Amino acid sequence: MQKHTNARQTSARITFRSIAFCLFFISYGLLAQKAMPADNEKIPLDKAVRTGKLPNGFTYYIRRNLKPEGRVSLYLANKVGAIQEDEDQLGAAHFLEHMNFNGTVNFPKNELVDYLQKIGVSFGADLNAMTTFDATIYQLPIPTDNPEFIKKGLTIMHDWAQGASLETDEINAERGIILEEMRSRDNVMQRTMMQYTPVVLNQSKYASRWPIGTEESIKKMTPEAIRRFHHDWYRPNLQALVVVGDINVDEMEKQIRKQFSDLKNPVNERSAEVDKVKLAGKNNFISITDKEADGTMIMVVVKTPEIVVRTIADYKETFKRQIFNDIMSDRYNVVSLNDNLQFIGATVNISPFLGKIDLLSGMVALKPGQYEDGFKAMWREHEIAKRFGFTENEIKTSKKSILDGLALALIEKSNAQSSGYVDEYVRVFLTDEAAAGIVKENEISIAAVNEITQADMHEFIKRMMSDTNRDIIITSAEKYKDVLPNQAAVESWMQEVAKEDLKPYNDKKDNRPLMAKKPSPGKVKSTKSIASLSITELTLSNGLKVILKPTKYRNDQIVINGFGPGGTSIYSDADFESAANATELISGAGVGEFSKIDISKISMANQMGINPIIDENYQELMGSCITSSLEKQLQLIHLYMAKPKLDTNYYANWVDRTKAELAEPSNSPQSSSNDTIISVFHNYNPRFKTATIEDLKKININRAFEIYKERFGNARNFTFVIIGSFNPKTITPLLETYLGSLPSLPNKDSIVNLNIHPAPGKITKMVYKGNGNLSNVTMIFSGKYSYGVKNNMQLIALKSILDYKLTERLREIESGVYSPSVSVNYSKIPNNDYSVFISFSCSPDNYERLIAATLDEVKKLKDNGALLTDIEKFHEESMRHHQIMLKENYFWMSYITRSYKNGDNLENILEYEKNIKNIQANNIKEAANTFLSGDNLIKVILLPENYATKSNK
Repeated sequence: MQKHTNARQTSARITFRSIAFCLFFISYGLLAQKAMPADNEKIPLDKAVRTGKLPNGFTYYIRRNLKPEGRVSLYLANKVGAIQEDEDQLGAAHFLEHMNFNGTVNFPKNELVDYLQKIGVSFGADLNAMTTFDATIYQLPIPTDNPEFIKKGLTIMHDWAQGASLETDEINAERGIILEEMRSRDNVMQRTMMQYTPVVLNQSKYASRWPIGTEESIKKMTPEAIRRFHHDWYRPNLQALVVVGDINVDEMEKQIRKQFSDLKNPVNERSAEVDKVKLAGKNNFISITDKEADGTMIMVVVKTPEIVVRTIADYKETFKRQIFNDIMSDRYNVVSLNDNLQFIGATVNISPFLGKIDLLSGMVALKPGQYEDGFKAMWREHEIAKRFGFTENEIKTSKKSILDGLALALIEKSNAQSSGYVDEYVRVFLTDEAAAGIVKENEISIAAVNEITQADMHEFIKRMMSDTNRDIIITSAEKYKDVLPNQAAVESWMQEVAKEDLKPYNDKKDNRPLMAKKPSPGKVKSTKSIASLSITELTLSNGLKVILKPTKYRNDQIVINGFGPGGTSIYSDADFESAANATELISGAGVGEFSKIDISKISMANQMGINPIIDENYQELMGSCITSSLEKQLQLIHLYMAKPKLDTNYYANWVDRTKAELAEPSNSPQSSSNDTIISVFHNYNPRFKTATIEDLKKININRAFEIYKERFGNARNFTFVIIGSFNPKTITPLLETYLGSLPSLPNKDSIVNLNIHPAPGKITKMVYKGNGNLSNVTMIFSGKYSYGVKNNMQLIALKSILDYKLTERLREIESGVYSPSVSVNYSKIPNNDYSVFISFSCSPDNYERLIAATLDEVKKLKDNGALLTDIEKFHEESMRHHQIMLKENYFWMSYITRSYKNGDNLENILEYEKNIKNIQANNIKEAANTFLSGDNLIKVILLPENYATKSNK
């Protein structure tokens, strides 16, 4: 089954969904007349995919697909995960996944990763693997412009299937890396989840088979135990190869049959069957506290048998769940705007879990001391839905949204990405999920969706909101341990709500147009073209500029970004908080005659959305829509710029909710570290720090409204970039009407340079927070920058080379980290600055050694430059990534916006590949000495609290 993304986002900002329009309502009458499978008849596999099974049980799926061109995705799926581990093998499935990158029959030691990087495959971003409770999946997207690449790719897949070397010294070396991966996950969320998951799973085997294993098991597991796991479970009758991309299907099938037929199954096979989690009709309760937890949450989860889409009946059940999630999300959006809101936030949804069960999960974040009132406020929405069901209009709206998503999938069929097909066929193999193909699936789905009635949904709600197989989970800060409610208290609150005289949900239908009357249009004053990039620049009569780039990368997508200089930079410190929060407060109130909820519904119904923001230097309007909704999208932009509204009730509600969130500082060690990094990096400027209640008091809603109007009220200040599936001539009258009619002032604003630079000199900050066994290290090199094509490319290259070297040194040689990170930033406006961030997590006992190793690698680059092999890797990876990005609308949006902001020549991109090739070892040496001199070096080191005592001794 294709995953039709439900992209509605529940947040403080405007919500929208970028999916297709309602043409399927027209086609439904015709489709319903076609012969459909019976409700419980298994839906056959899409004929466009070639599938087969070798005599040894090895399965394959092959499909030709040209998005992206010149690429093929190879995935090896194994029906084996942590659940198959013996008691002496906890973590072995994941350990073995690591080992398949550390030596195979045809690629000893680290040669596999080294070879793939040389042909442009990035480790992590492209080349990767994952281990779950039930499966292990290896992924390898490779270029197809050289037949040798495909041949080598299949060899790698064969090695992963049954050719791991599993040398003792490599196994022992990898232990440290896995322990660091485990350490990097040691946070309050992980600890909490590991406590409540066994309760939800009814203490089944899944509860004791976390894929990462345990610290003790990773340290003590013998190489023989890992080899035994490999022998027992890495076998062809539990494996499938999925191949989708720019390939010849017949030739690929021949190669697979030839190359994978020699894989052997063990003589005495162990059964891979695992019992599912038993739903015994019992209810569980657990209360979890942690010193690092922030706030108090109560979750109520109801366990139900999993739904895997194999039949029409399964489709119906899945769509009922989607309708449920949509409508409950909408209802909580409305509740969140109520006056005197009694909780911080709440949500409910149904989603897959583990052990062949799904969960209905209701969650409420509570205000301090308001546990009963807050929980009851959340639970009333459950009770109203359970007692009265959903309204016809709610169901109709949600069904339209689903059908719109199906419509877009069909419209974009020719642009379907290989990665989507691969994921789908992996699920087919692992779970026997249906994959009928986009056309057939749309036919089935339309029929299934339209058959769902209001009565069906009410029955579904009552079934999902069962009083049995229901667990209550409370998480909170340890200091609240003695005042948290117990199981009896929470259940009594539920019972009290059930007895209340509640009213059905009042769903107001609103058919008002966004604009009752079109504004008087402006005119295109001048036109400039850049033929080499198919870009047109229009200047309208009010001074607003529009940059148009029509593309065919998507059949029904338009992305828009309007920006103007100024931002918060032009306001005094006294006005800063009002300016920084202006878009949240004003757009949250809605626009024109419409509330925020009204705008959300209109946006969803028309598959569009726009989001206003004000940052340090710019004010922007960012969004997307389908082609047929462009006029309404432009109307909405017009309203956001010309018709903002002030809602003091919304403001009071927002302040109350935000005050509850800020009432206590975060207990998270990482938050404390991040606060220090942000503060030091910005040289302790008061505008860059964690918000407090005192900051909240500085906001003046009337001043925020004035600032919003100032930032968005001058059209001359704005440049709009519009990219996607449109005809420039067709949309020009719309641009003149809705953008050309916006009011403008004689002058444009400019960014005010506040002279905020990274703190100079050598600075080390120690942060002692938390009780875990984790250290986080952040190193920041910074300085003045000469912005230009050469330096920009040198910094980009330096980032890649540093990534290679630090992964090799800190991970592979030192076994001290799991995943070091390198990022670079450079700016031209308002300041010519650069920064290079290096960060990693590690054992608190090792941070000094690993910092020294990092600086040693930096010194080598400064002394010697880069190795030729690393330069080759950079060339290939960068070139191939760039080729893919050139066919993405959002890439062009980012590139054009950045170029206009910085005053760059747009045609620089035509030289990008040439500039990549120009990078050589001496350029890296020059860049390292320039950008990693160490004259300005910030080090922020997070350590557990008990290390403060050790450091002072």
